[in-house]
Amino acid sequence: MGGVELVADKATKRAFNPRVAVGARASALVQDEGLITRTIGDTLALCSAFVITEDEIDEMFDRLARGLDRAQAMVAREGLAAA
Repeated sequence: MGGVELVADKATKRAFNPRVAVGARASALVQDEGLITRTIGDTLALCSAFVITEDEIDEMFDRLARGLDRAQAMVAREGLAAA
């Protein structure tokens, strides 16, 4: 089990405004890539199978990366990281 915390500013770890639901929206984009995450605020939790191959782990993180890239583009497009 692991998690990825999404923040508006990486250096200061400033959170996104909760009203814009970045975590839920990012989770939906990751799911569009074929990976289901559990959204806990702006944290995406990952739970792999107990029996998983190295190739499957690589595929899981490839899907996560594609979804997070899409989420980052959405945040930039909508100006959600602004203070």
